[in-house]
Amino acid sequence: MRIQVCCLVIAIVAAGLVKAADSNQNVREVLEKIFPSESVESVKTMPMGNFFEVKLSGEIVYVTKDGRYLFQGELLDLVKKTNLTQTARAQTRKEEFQKLDQNSLISFGRKNINDTGNIYVYTDIDCGYCRKFHLEVPALNGAGITVHYLAYPRAGLKSDSYYKAVNVWCAANKEKALSKAKAGEKIATRKCASPVADHFALGQSMKLAGTPAVYSSDGTYLGAYTPAEQLIATISGLEKE
Repeated sequence: MRIQVCCLVIAIVAAGLVKAADSNQNVREVLEKIFPSESVESVKTMPMGNFFEVKLSGEIVYVTKDGRYLFQGELLDLVKKTNLTQTARAQTRKEEFQKLDQNSLISFGRKNINDTGNIYVYTDIDCGYCRKFHLEVPALNGAGITVHYLAYPRAGLKSDSYYKAVNVWCAANKEKALSKAKAGEKIATRKCASPVADHFALGQSMKLAGTPAVYSSDGTYLGAYTPAEQLIATISGLEKE
């Protein structure tokens, strides 16, 4: 998103554009006029009463009800000691993961998935730490955790990594092909209506900084490469909360 603000309140007053944004629809109209090239994806009321939480082109921002001020940054609840912005981002990720066609994922572990005991991992065939992470998968499966892989060729679409991912996702046995590719073996060239480009676009919308990028089923970002024992403990802690 092209709004260059961080932890800063800025005036977004534009002559003739601002009106009382006392409803979700009004604030949506205000933002669509001020930021015509951005997408207003959702508008929600906030517990403090004077702000709306807005998902604007994939970013969480906050807008005052008079439609005058917008700020982008981390919103903290000091009483409950929670980061409301991170919670909102996690919820968005959870919703996106739930929309995925399970057949578009390469999964290791249980096939009948539930809400817990699952992680989603963006992976790059040529990423060293992604290959290292894959070696931890048997231990994760042994702890009852299913690993769902999404493709994220960091070099971009049409790169060598992209075509390697396509070959894997188009293979008859995707799990076997992915394991071979991560071991450095060459995979037969294949073509199909692969989900690689869609996975890449979703990763970009989630502002991925690198791979592997690991998320819990509730959308919480769990970090990059982590040894299985440590990751299992982290997931166990989340499920007890």
